[in-house]
Amino acid sequence: MQTPDEARAAVKELAGRDVDLIKLVLEPGFPGHPMKRLDLECFKAAVAEAKARGLKTTVHVGTDEDARHAIEAGADGIEHAARGLSADTIALMAAKKVTFTPTLTVYDFDWKRSLVAGPDEAFHGLVIPEVLEGLREGKGPFAAMMGDDAIVKGLGMAFHQGLSSVEAASRAGVTILAGSDAGNPATFHGPSLIHELELLARAHVPLAEVLMAATSRGQPARSKNAGTNRGGGGGGPGGFGLRSLAIGFTGGGLSR
Repeated sequence: MQTPDEARAAVKELAGRDVDLIKLVLEPGFPGHPMKRLDLECFKAAVAEAKARGLKTTVHVGTDEDARHAIEAGADGIEHAARGLSADTIALMAAKKVTFTPTLTVYDFDWKRSLVAGPDEAFHGLVIPEVLEGLREGKGPFAAMMGDDAIVKGLGMAFHQGLSSVEAASRAGVTILAGSDAGNPATFHGPSLIHELELLARAHVPLAEVLMAATSRGQPARSKNAGTNRGGGGGGPGGFGLRSLAIGFTGGGLSR
């Protein structure tokens, strides 16, 4: 999208496909790995067009500045633990009832390395064998990232900052949703979401809130059809059923 008119047209096209949610990206990249950031006027036009059509918006953000722009533009949700997320921005999220999906798992490369290299057969049965072997062979983006000291250091800092941001957001009353950003290197569908719940608990999110983050909060926060059975399974207070997800509370946190 190069102009606000193109942004509005893109949202209009998606609305014609009967989508529930528009996801936008505000991300300048990392030092040494810059990304072309979406023009702010285009971004604002897209959010406004989505709102006019009754569609919710959530925004991938990279920095505190990005998160602030998204909130001020009227976005409904923030995706990922923005680098340098400030107390003022967290307070604004709470005041404007903006949801927060921190995806801490995607930054937890110590956990990922242990899964890929470890002997956990129960885990290995949940992933595609060829994918796991590819990761172990030292080829592809995962190995490249693990061999880049700057990236490893940056992700480690993002992970620990993210834990602090989630704790602060929870205490401020921000609605937290569970998501793993699965599809990234060694971020496997299924196990990564369960690990995300463990990390939310580690960040001192109350256990009942952790469970709701993965179940009943999902559809009301995401869908224009909240409260209906469309696409949600009808299994929870928000019509969002995850009946196959079994989670138990223990004294130490979460058990599977």
